[in-house]
Amino acid sequence: MRTHSGLLQDCSCRAGYYALNATTCAYCPEDHYCQGENHIAACHNHSLTPMGSNHSGACTCDRGYYESGPDNCTLCPANSWCWGGVRNDCPAGLVSEPGLSWPENCTAIICKTYDFHPDMFKNGAHYEPITDCPGCLSDNAIVLDASLQQYLDLGTTNVGGSFTVTSWLYLQSNFQYQRFFGFGNILGVGDNLDLSFQNGNIPFFHARTGATIVHSQQFGPSTSSPFETWFHMTLSYDDTTRISRLYKNGVLIQTSAQQASQLPTISRIYSFLGRDIYTASSPGNIYTSMKFTDFRWYNTVLFQEQITNVYLGTRTYSTLVHPLSGMECTFLCPQQKAGYWCDGTLVPCSPSCSSGTFETQTCEHIHDRLCQECPANSWCAAGVANVCPQNSQSPALSDSQQDCLCDPGYYGPAGGLCQECTVDHWCPGGGPIHQCPPNATSLHVSSDE
Repeated sequence: MRTHSGLLQDCSCRAGYYALNATTCAYCPEDHYCQGENHIAACHNHSLTPMGSNHSGACTCDRGYYESGPDNCTLCPANSWCWGGVRNDCPAGLVSEPGLSWPENCTAIICKTYDFHPDMFKNGAHYEPITDCPGCLSDNAIVLDASLQQYLDLGTTNVGGSFTVTSWLYLQSNFQYQRFFGFGNILGVGDNLDLSFQNGNIPFFHARTGATIVHSQQFGPSTSSPFETWFHMTLSYDDTTRISRLYKNGVLIQTSAQQASQLPTISRIYSFLGRDIYTASSPGNIYTSMKFTDFRWYNTVLFQEQITNVYLGTRTYSTLVHPLSGMECTFLCPQQKAGYWCDGTLVPCSPSCSSGTFETQTCEHIHDRLCQECPANSWCAAGVANVCPQNSQSPALSDSQQDCLCDPGYYGPAGGLCQECTVDHWCPGGGPIHQCPPNATSLHVSSDE
């Protein structure tokens, strides 16, 4: 018969547990590992573990990082993707930004999806529900009032070379110039680029280097759009041919009459929507009253078929452009809705975690829900992992506390309190307690007949 010491000091936590206090062994928490004998240690930076991990090798680099050496996770470099601690190069001819984790992130187009946080809204700029734009992918629009000097500040990045910008627009005022977007290195006379609407509704695109205009293209009265009516606008600039093209509702309506001076690379220290960078403009022309939604900036030229597809709201594109998670190069995520996350457009959350699994990442503004199998010695329901009561165990994928059965040497109901086996009894585990045979005895915590 097997016996155990009766001294509490001789007890130590099993691997996968740690000493919460002198009498309680707790389940090893996420992002830690517990090797037994009351040991607990945090994983190294940018690495993760599931609950109940019992060795350092369980610490795996987070998405967007790779294992560059023992206990060292490094940010995934540009033109690669990193998952499970492994770095993978993008296929030839495709690129990616640093810190990405999916092969679909390798693309011919560099894009960034911004978490559109409240700090970007200036002077009361806000979201407003829309019901009168059947072509819009989002059911919310950003609303700007020029009289209140409202605009959006997108932060800093870099632009230059070929690009395409698209958006749904709703013009509400008739100033001489309405600034839709502007990027520049200083507020005032400096390097900047903007798209405006001259005389209220005629598109006008130009770029400056200092006080010198190096590109100026007014597209003409035939390209104008009525006030207080939604329309889809696309401007595409080809840095190789130095020609700009304007599309309205997916249809090319005008090409620049002559080649323009090549645009400089403009540091986007200031990046505004609804406000001019060039503050030498008259005060009434700096801000704009308008609504807009589904704004995108691409770092390449899009062609007619692709632009038509953007206008129609499809997520299928010509092979001329490699898809990037649906190919939505979106600066502004739509407003969050319950049950959705943002991947350039609103995407329904994955179903709630099933029984026997628990949620490791909630479905929030910029990422989907992730579920993981319930580890041994736990039970998982409603997306939450629960540790079995002390002195009991369960198999992986358990979905009920009733799956927690007493350890050998203990007895008690399924999912309940497990008590130490008493003298003259033996407890095989799983719950029952048995009397020793005639003329036989046992000490506490006996598990053998």
